[in-house]
Amino acid sequence: PSTDIKDAFKSANSIFSYISDYDFGYKTFDSSINLSLHMAIGGYPHCEDICTPDQLFDRVTDKLQEAKRMGNKSIMLCSSNEILQGDNENGQSIDKNDFRYTMEFVNALANTVKTKDYYTQEHSAAMSDYAVDIAKYMGMKESEITDVKFGSVLHDIGKIGIDKMILLKPCSLSKTEFEIIKQHPRIGVEIIRNVHPLKGVVPYVLYHHERYDGTGYLEGLSGEEIPLGARIISISDVFQALTSDRPYRKSLPIKDAFKIIKTYSGKYFDPKVVKAFFEVYSEPQ
Repeated sequence: PSTDIKDAFKSANSIFSYISDYDFGYKTFDSSINLSLHMAIGGYPHCEDICTPDQLFDRVTDKLQEAKRMGNKSIMLCSSNEILQGDNENGQSIDKNDFRYTMEFVNALANTVKTKDYYTQEHSAAMSDYAVDIAKYMGMKESEITDVKFGSVLHDIGKIGIDKMILLKPCSLSKTEFEIIKQHPRIGVEIIRNVHPLKGVVPYVLYHHERYDGTGYLEGLSGEEIPLGARIISISDVFQALTSDRPYRKSLPIKDAFKIIKTYSGKYFDPKVVKAFFEVYSEPQ
């Protein structure tokens, strides 16, 4: 059943938690112990030509070996369709079941962030509605809107590779800590880059912290150099963060959040996206 992929990720989380909490006796040594964990997860909906358990096991083994060759954090699907929604290159309609299975996979993947930071997962789910509404208003294609949705859900997936003490720090980050957390877009891309149906999501995850005036990170892109989807995710990300409680501050009133968005139009945010934002979400009187 399609829910098996969710159960598989729950099992994976249990394994990670067990390893994280297990006492390997390293406290008796002067140096830490580094462990490498290789894991493969297979499910029938994503291996449609599999007929027997042995075939499924062989397929998963092959995928594990392929992932090892590609490098760490490789995630691969066996689905026969490569495009999620809308029309493919030949103008043929895409099977909506594939879209549903991939959506479940994306949600299960996003849920893994809960092992580090419950807020991040809840934040990503909430802001995706803002991003999708803006993308629709700006006339993006259906497939692009799907990428914006997935990009919103997965934009902070890289935080799973950031130390929990930094993510949950109740005060301002040090310069060193900020440099560490700035790597989460790159880590996120490393996690999803080998998932072929998510290839359109990669630039959105990588560039969602770029700023319109070029002062963002990781590459200092500016203006139209930043993909439109990333510009939409950026404003949705900030607005949702401003209007929700964080470890280091309480949420702001919506009116104050609107004022901040307007103030940084043309600086952090694309003025066209800001305009669309205020068209979709009326400013409170």
